[in-house]
Amino acid sequence: MARKRVAVKRVLPPDVKYGSELVTKFINCVMQRGKKTIAQKIVYEAFAIIEADPDLALPEHQALREALSGDGDALGAWGL
Repeated sequence: MARKRVAVKRVLPPDVKYGSELVTKFINCVMQRGKKTIAQKIVYEAFAIIEADPDLALPEHQALREALSGDGDALGAWGL
């Protein structure tokens, strides 16, 4: 049976800590079994590790943007 209307796309609210929709999408991908707070802890701790590394020198969630940009240079930041 055909739908009568087109499904409406939901808008993701920006992340509370960083104010980014990209971080919200990443948290939702990490989330398992609806445990969003645990996924947030994992992502925020990973960002803290990246921010603490003096070799990377990337602000906040910029490493995530570079890794998802697809230009291939993101792995060079870690020396791989």
